Amino acid sequence: VGGDWYVVAFCRLAGAERIFRFERIKSAAVLDEHFEPRGIDLEPYRANPWGGEPPQLARLVFSPDVARFVGERRPTARLLGDGSLVDDIPYFSLNWLTSEVLKYRGEAVVTGPAEARGAVAAAAAELAARYS
Repeated sequence: VGGDWYVVAFCRLAGAERIFRFERIKSAAVLDEHFEPRGIDLEPYRANPWGGEPPQLARLVFSPDVARFVGERRPTARLLGDGSLVDDIPYFSLNWLTSEVLKYRGEAVVTGPAEARGAVAAAAAELAARYS
């Protein structure tokens, strides 16, 4: 979805179905267990898979230094004249969006909405204070 892979699975720790981002799975094992697959229509960017409101959109600008990498993963990103990219990123939580932006270590900037921009700026300031 949007250049990312997700795994919908039953989480034994939570005791419920969860959605896991593939690149964040640290390990997996094949077990000698069987189950009946359930029909799941997963489109997290069109509707909130956990119920509730549809996603909000945050506009991000990615620097030319990460533009190639981002462009390969986000086919909706648009190239700007200076070599940077801009894309509207769907999100359900400001915590998720903040971690998504901060993983680019200053090479991505939120230009809107103001609430998202403020959340990312506050988290970046907190990190800078903690490690300076």
